[in-house]
Amino acid sequence: MIKDIMLISELGELALIEKIRGYFSIGDSGVLIAIGDDAAVFSADKKNIVTTSDLMSEGVHFDYTYTTFYQVGFRLVISNVSDIYAMGAVPSYLFLNMALTGKRSEEEFDDFLKGVREACEHYNAKVLGGDLSLSIKGDFYSATLIGFADRVKTRSGAKPGHNIFITGNTGDSAAGLAYLKYVKKRIPMEKNMEYTSREIDGTILDTVRRHLIPCACNPETFIDKIKAMIDISDGLLLDLYRICAESRAGALIYRDNIPVSDGVRAIASMLEMDYMDFVLSGGEDYELIITSDSDHLDDCILIGKIIKDGFFFVDSDGIREKFVPKGYTHF
Repeated sequence: MIKDIMLISELGELALIEKIRGYFSIGDSGVLIAIGDDAAVFSADKKNIVTTSDLMSEGVHFDYTYTTFYQVGFRLVISNVSDIYAMGAVPSYLFLNMALTGKRSEEEFDDFLKGVREACEHYNAKVLGGDLSLSIKGDFYSATLIGFADRVKTRSGAKPGHNIFITGNTGDSAAGLAYLKYVKKRIPMEKNMEYTSREIDGTILDTVRRHLIPCACNPETFIDKIKAMIDISDGLLLDLYRICAESRAGALIYRDNIPVSDGVRAIASMLEMDYMDFVLSGGEDYELIITSDSDHLDDCILIGKIIKDGFFFVDSDGIREKFVPKGYTHF
């Protein structure tokens, strides 16, 4: 039996808004007014309010050829959560904005909302509202996330002598994306679902998952030791450069200390690419770069030191090599 496909254009705007409202329960005493009014109202409770916003456009940030609607929704939330964590804040309230072509089905719309909901539930963020519009060409998704912090962390606190740490591997997301572009098909992973394949090696699947279902890194266990911080959304070197630019400093990177996953090596070999291009310049890993005057941070990897000026790799023999920070930019 063929299932009837209901298009969102047939449902209409009011029905879609009610569907959105039904997906997201609030259950937060700090929220006074949520979805359904002209604006949301919440109490700040005398903390620092931290706000971020990210936009995802079809053909630039995602391609439905190899990305599901669920994955687009999930990744939209994670990119915002990662920014909030990078400021030392806790994510709280999210506003969701969409401009969609009328040809999208109700099922696709539901899948997107499911991805948003499961990411929000994992990071304890509540959807309080947003906006919905028709798009003539291509889909656009945007989210604004509000968080609260007792003490805000910034990019500008790095000083010469500080150690540079990262919270995990880099390059996995970029390598996973390169693999998806190569195979040109969807891998229907979801957060709460085990996915296996007889066709794809498990190591490669783990790396692809880092792109499709990413995780945001919460620095709460070592927050008091952080002097400067940024999330890795546009590449290790480029985002490190942003810390240095705001702090008016340079960086010395211990090249041999930078971790490389087996999946990145495998995908780079398959595609005949240099795996270090993924590691140094690939984006959307959502790990954190941290500077600290401590010699050790739990579950973090020491990769370098802040210096007065310049950007250098140094090897185990002490030989320095200048590098140019490269990463993802839109223009």
